[in-house]
Amino acid sequence: MPYGTFFATLDFVDRIVPRKGPTDSPFLIEVLSGLKRIAVVQSENPWVTIEATVSGGVWIYFQNCRRWLLNPTHHYLRVETAIGRPTGEHDLKCNLKQGVESKSVVDMENPNFDQWRVRVGGLRLVWEFIEALPKPTDDTHSEVDNSHPRYFPGLVREAALAKFESTGKWCAGVAPQRKRHRLRANEPREFDHILPHSRGGASTHLNIQILCVECNRVKGASAG
Repeated sequence: MPYGTFFATLDFVDRIVPRKGPTDSPFLIEVLSGLKRIAVVQSENPWVTIEATVSGGVWIYFQNCRRWLLNPTHHYLRVETAIGRPTGEHDLKCNLKQGVESKSVVDMENPNFDQWRVRVGGLRLVWEFIEALPKPTDDTHSEVDNSHPRYFPGLVREAALAKFESTGKWCAGVAPQRKRHRLRANEPREFDHILPHSRGGASTHLNIQILCVECNRVKGASAG
């Protein structure tokens, strides 16, 4: 685990363990168990990537876009959806309606975010939603597209994403057609083999870079 991710994970745990007074053990156990469930999803589903941040919490990326933020407190998990997120049928809000009805989830009605306070009774709705996110199929992925993130293990994607975020969100570009450039906050990005997979490039930390969608297409076309 990269140092930055390790530090962010410790910070996440620190937020759910009070410095004074009793610890809410059921909440602590449920949140930590949920994080392990998400780690399993990342290892099995190439469309899901985790980014742990000290300033925010744990971001869940789906199909290379920031989608959901899990931000802990001592008493509940604040769940947000990213501004400008792609629309689609896989909306966490739909999954949390059941929790709102049972009062284990509170809609915070923030005008800038879809945001909820989720307590122990509703946390399973978060984990089950993430576990049920779709995976690539033969219909959604061509074996010719060797830059697809399914070729990178979850921890490799996580490390590359953490470095990308901490160093300014720069797309590497494609020489000589496209120069290196900075990506906007919610602009989709893709994981790419520096040495193409079709030419023997390994799916390791040393052979991964992050490109914007257009640069990845340009690189794929020039390689073909």
